[in-house]
Amino acid sequence: MVVTTGLRFYYKNPRKYDSATLRVGTSANPGILIPPKQESWTISGGCTNACSLHINGPSALPGGEIKFFASLLHAHTAGREIWTKLIRNGKEILELIRDKNYDFNYQQSHLLRQEVPFKAGDELLTYCRYNTMNRKDATVKSTRYLQVSQKNTEMLLLTETQLT
Repeated sequence: MVVTTGLRFYYKNPRKYDSATLRVGTSANPGILIPPKQESWTISGGCTNACSLHINGPSALPGGEIKFFASLLHAHTAGREIWTKLIRNGKEILELIRDKNYDFNYQQSHLLRQEVPFKAGDELLTYCRYNTMNRKDATVKSTRYLQVSQKNTEMLLLTETQLT
């Protein structure tokens, strides 16, 4: 296997089970601006139906679907609550996960109660509620120090059977 970084990995026997991740949400970019002194400010981002058709089309996977079994929610220090919804045919069919008391210092993976099918044409929307009451300036991406102030993502883990 050759990775685009130039590293080369060798392995003797492929694993019987494997998994992968799909990141859903907003990347940290200069377009994200959270005003100071906000008790509750929500930003959302996700995978549209056009996106899921691209990654999940009939030619990509047998049956045109993948299944999620776990989630890792992530936001930076102003993040207070994160949740992700699954939309099918324009209607919310399921809230995959919600952390009402998100804490940047206590990030962990969460197993979903059951495997969740994600089909071609489905949408995933990840929301993050921020609190900037303790900040005197707007929260944005900092290009001066090449640091990211805020972003929110969810990394969904796909079942091992999807990769065979």
